[in-house]
Amino acid sequence: GGQRARVSLARAVYADRDVYVLDDPLSALDAQVGERVMRECVCGALAGKTRVLATHHVSAAAYADLVVLLEEGRVAFQGSYAAYCDYAQPQRHAEGAVEAIGGDAGGAVEAESPLARSTVKKLSTLICEAPPAADSTPTAVSEAERRATEGTGKLLTEEERFKGAVEWAVYVRYMKACGGVGVCMSVMAVYLVTEVVMVSPSLWLALWSTKWLPLSATQYSLIYSGLSLASALTTPLRYWLSMTVMRRASREVHRGLLHSVSCATLQFFDTTPLGRIVNRFTNDIGNIDSDLQSSYSYLLSTISRFFSTVATMVATQVFVLGILIPCIVAYYYLLRFYARANREIKRLVNRVSSPMLSVLQEVIGGRWTVQAYGAAPAVIQKAIRCADVVFTCSYLQLGAELWLSVRIQLLSTTIIVAVALGAVAAVHVSFLPSHIGLLSLSLTLALEISSLLDGIVTVLASVEADMNSIERVFYMTDHIDHEDLQGAIEAEVQRIRKAEDGTSQGSPETSSENDESVGFDSCSSPLLIRQRGNNQFGSIVFEHVDMRYRPGLPLVLRDVCFAVVPGQKVGVVGRTGSGKSTLLLAFLRLVEVCGGRMLVCGRDARDYDVRGLRQLFSMMTGLCAATWIRLAAAATLRCGARCGRWGWRSACAARRAGWTGACRRAARTTAWASASCCAWRARC
Repeated sequence: GGQRARVSLARAVYADRDVYVLDDPLSALDAQVGERVMRECVCGALAGKTRVLATHHVSAAAYADLVVLLEEGRVAFQGSYAAYCDYAQPQRHAEGAVEAIGGDAGGAVEAESPLARSTVKKLSTLICEAPPAADSTPTAVSEAERRATEGTGKLLTEEERFKGAVEWAVYVRYMKACGGVGVCMSVMAVYLVTEVVMVSPSLWLALWSTKWLPLSATQYSLIYSGLSLASALTTPLRYWLSMTVMRRASREVHRGLLHSVSCATLQFFDTTPLGRIVNRFTNDIGNIDSDLQSSYSYLLSTISRFFSTVATMVATQVFVLGILIPCIVAYYYLLRFYARANREIKRLVNRVSSPMLSVLQEVIGGRWTVQAYGAAPAVIQKAIRCADVVFTCSYLQLGAELWLSVRIQLLSTTIIVAVALGAVAAVHVSFLPSHIGLLSLSLTLALEISSLLDGIVTVLASVEADMNSIERVFYMTDHIDHEDLQGAIEAEVQRIRKAEDGTSQGSPETSSENDESVGFDSCSSPLLIRQRGNNQFGSIVFEHVDMRYRPGLPLVLRDVCFAVVPGQKVGVVGRTGSGKSTLLLAFLRLVEVCGGRMLVCGRDARDYDVRGLRQLFSMMTGLCAATWIRLAAAATLRCGARCGRWGWRSACAARRAGWTGACRRAARTTAWASASCCAWRARC
């Protein structure tokens, strides 16, 4: 709350307006920070502006030129601060008398009672029964820690960028995701066999035209029809097989990325822009699902077609092999030169998409702020700059493709001319084979070989460039810090799948009326088996806990020691930034402690797996806020009955939804709220 209030106030100050309407920005700040904000911001940076401040902090009225007091929707007072002090003097005397009476009563209540003695006894028992900690001795800030906190560095990390060719390990891992090396080799074999079947009708037609075999026209026609039918059936078969295998790889790659991001630590989301994560799940996964699959299928079909074409040409004209070998070598070096540039351009294209997606996410999330402060032109200019970078890289990629196309056409024309001259020479030279049907087929295939070589070079470079998406996904899968969930996500996915299939049976509920009974959590895995009679169940002990958000940052919790006995209600108070919310992160192990230890139910928090530890805690931030609002109005409203009815409705709604754990929490909240309201009313 305090951070958000300061950021909103800073935006308003930078907007430089003539009139400022401040809707209680001090409510989320402590006294010291609020006084500094009033002195340096409201009365300093905004001096000379018209400022209307709505607040319940009486101390802020000392800075005002005009004080307006509202009571029940009416103006009760209007004037200067000095006049307001005179007006409020009788009320202060009355409040002081009430506080004096309450202070005497409070002193009587705060005398030593059996409840206080039992609480101290429980605390001492918890601390004594806990196993000794290895590093729980509080010390001063060490020299190593001081050196670590000198350079904090930037919050957001730079996006990784690979250089050079894609490693073979990435290809092997992708083949394993497809089902293994054996499956990939089988797909390649199917492509070669089907290519032979697809070429056979053209070859048989060439033999038919010259009556190569002593067969009748009907026999030639039947054989040609059978080969054509087989060719028509095998073409979709190989595409279906390759797409099925690569679709399986896409699912495995996406599942690994999703599992990695789902298990990532809080530090990863603090240091990684959201646009980078979205870019992995949209652009990179989209390339893997669409472009990479199409490129691999086209590459396999083109290579198999190229081999069948070369084999036919060599069989009809042997001297063509002497022309093809130099051209293939030239194509190889051309491919190496082009692939190196295309690979780096593709990496740039993938990398520059992340800032544009980040801008889009920021605009969607803060569109009201952008409109309120008139920042739309600046945001549009920033988006245009990001789009210019993306289109510049795309323009470079298109230029490289055109450069390659010109050179491939030149080499292809050389091959066609050589084959045509060889066919003419074969007719006029007696020692060369001169079968007219096969020579015409060879010349026809030579016209096709230019497009085949063009396709092979282009698709090979495209495959290597698209493999950068695999490389980037594997990097985010393997090189980010993960929480120790121990297969909890897989178990939850399996449970959801069984529930969707209608095969889930539901976990049996155990009775909680008997304190001696054993309770089981109703989650998918048997994480907790708790004994109701255990006197440490529900206890929390902090022993000299130190915590920092990331290595190299200063400590946010330093030598924290306290203990909470089972059933005790504890309030954590402190100024803005003192570490109240950080305690919650430590409870749930969203950020690991770097010193000391935390005992939960008598066990070290590190001994729990993350899922089991978090199931010990119940988050009710919204419910607690609503409860405190009702408690604040206890002097004028019948808060006890109101809280009771509210808690009962929450429990009934939760039970209708089937949330047994929520019902139990709502019932406990009702009892706690009713008891607190009774105490409040007794105090009043």
